[in-house]
Amino acid sequence: MNLGLALYSEGSTDQRFLQQELRLSRKAKQVELDTDPKRTLKEVLQKAYAHKSRRHHRIDLDLLYEPLARRINLGRLSEVPAYQQFKADLIFALKKLDLIR
Repeated sequence: MNLGLALYSEGSTDQRFLQQELRLSRKAKQVELDTDPKRTLKEVLQKAYAHKSRRHHRIDLDLLYEPLARRINLGRLSEVPAYQQFKADLIFALKKLDLIR
């Protein structure tokens, strides 16, 4: 399993626990090696919420994306090849549309 971008700030006790418990990669570049990232995210959330009551086990992933996006370390995200390509493609498209120089 490789979910290189953890939900917690780098170096926190919670992050280290999740990385060890779920065998997560510490290298952002390796995040793309995960063949089923949606399944991996569900597994991470199940482990993270294991101590909660059954009523709280049902997690709406759509509600997590925005808070997760606010917490992602963009420096680490920039190490992910797919993000680098997305960024380059976006800049190219915006330049082509004369929206940026």
